[in-house]
Amino acid sequence: MERIMQIAAETPDECWAESQFLMELPGKWKYSLALLHRGQVIGYLLASDKEVLNSIHIHKLIVDYQFRSLRLGEKLMQTFCQKVMEAQIPKITLKVAQINSGAIRFYIRMKFQHIGEEGAWFWMAREMGDQRRK
Repeated sequence: MERIMQIAAETPDECWAESQFLMELPGKWKYSLALLHRGQVIGYLLASDKEVLNSIHIHKLIVDYQFRSLRLGEKLMQTFCQKVMEAQIPKITLKVAQINSGAIRFYIRMKFQHIGEEGAWFWMAREMGDQRRK
């Protein structure tokens, strides 16, 4: 947990408390992923099932600052999208800070579209095709 908190601190405006990371959410442990290098966490994607919206929501996606620009976030997202497709869930949603232009460009490259705004946040979504829940 210590390593996850260190990586989270790299984005102080969006940093979670430890209790938020440990909070139980539907599907969280099924869909969340960790990126390891030499046995150490260097990135992660935290997501949960929003069955009422027929979607999976990404709460956090971050790669350690030292490992950015190596396309590891892209690989993490591709692995995640494959899991979502296998589960036949039609949509992935997320919120991103409007000032985080690098993340917004990344999500657009990953086929997410802007679908709304909430305060200082953009809502984005990616349609996964004609998927049906199992």
